[in-house]
Amino acid sequence: MSDPIQMLKRQAQWQKNRQSLTWPEKLRLAERVLESVRHWRARPSPVIQQPADQLRNGTAGLQDNGTTDT
Repeated sequence: MSDPIQMLKRQAQWQKNRQSLTWPEKLRLAERVLESVRHWRARPSPVIQQPADQLRNGTAGLQDNGTTDT
């Protein structure tokens, strides 16, 4: 079985399991997720260092072919 199909089957099983939870259990899960999100948002974002020559010549953030990497 391919990876995408396995992933979708796992997701469907996860959804079924969550659906069968009681409301207090669902609230506890939501509170844990909220705690985790708050933790990640409180972390400082990484600073991306650009080589000085790219900053001087205006090519910072461009790939070798001259396009931006999005």
